[in-house]
Amino acid sequence: MTNEKTYPFKEGDGYWILTESTSEFVWSCWDDISEEMHDENPDRQYFTDGEVLDIGRVNGIKIQTNAELRSIQSL
Repeated sequence: MTNEKTYPFKEGDGYWILTESTSEFVWSCWDDISEEMHDENPDRQYFTDGEVLDIGRVNGIKIQTNAELRSIQSL
């Protein structure tokens, strides 16, 4: 029987966490450090891009894409 660990994401996947100190969403890319952090706190809640967008919409946060920002900057 192997004792292989499982993780919520694969290496290179983007994910979000909600910081406890500032209540801000922070994006990161899953890697070896993410696995170490997950091992230290396996109960941490992770979010996908879609989940963060849904939370923002429900809370009335206006979402701008990079394309929208580029078009505003070119005015």
